[in-house]
Amino acid sequence: MPLRIEIETALDLGRVAQGAGGGAVELDPKTGARRVAGALADLGGMALTGTAMISGTPYARVRIDLPARVRLQSTTGDIAEVVQMHSNLPPAPTLNEHGQLRFTFGGKMVLKGGESGAFRGSVPISVEYE
Repeated sequence: MPLRIEIETALDLGRVAQGAGGGAVELDPKTGARRVAGALADLGGMALTGTAMISGTPYARVRIDLPARVRLQSTTGDIAEVVQMHSNLPPAPTLNEHGQLRFTFGGKMVLKGGESGAFRGSVPISVEYE
């Protein structure tokens, strides 16, 4: 049976305002906790971990790879990166009796200073049978 991946919830790091320098916004995929660091002010908004559903052969072990970095572009043309992508997956992910596995993912968006706008990008996640 072929593997499928469906993104159920897009990763959303919420809203921040930038002061006189850069900073980072990090979202923990296990707890959903959001941390804002550096010259950033937390403006709230709903931060959401990304959620994905893998479908395939029941009880099969799979390997799921998240990218090391994701480039984001804002509506104003500025660039930011999401680094340290990680998930709540166990060390040896296995599909359940229905051939499914749901997991969450998060990361840290790094701003160098001066960027603005609503940042968007794609997180290429790959999955294959072990």
